Amino acid sequence: MTWQDFARIATALYNELRKRGFHESDIWTLINLYFTSDAYRNVPEPKPGEEDDA
Repeated sequence: MTWQDFARIATALYNELRKRGFHESDIWTLINLYFTSDAYRNVPEPKPGEEDDA
């Protein structure tokens, strides 16, 4: 994972959680958990030509 991938995923997660009404400290806790649990590794890679929703 490149730093650009990390930044894109973290930004998308942050924006989605803010939109859903989460508080700032909870958002960072969840993002930290997402990456430290390696959950991002279980996300399927987009197929060539697919648009990213973020």
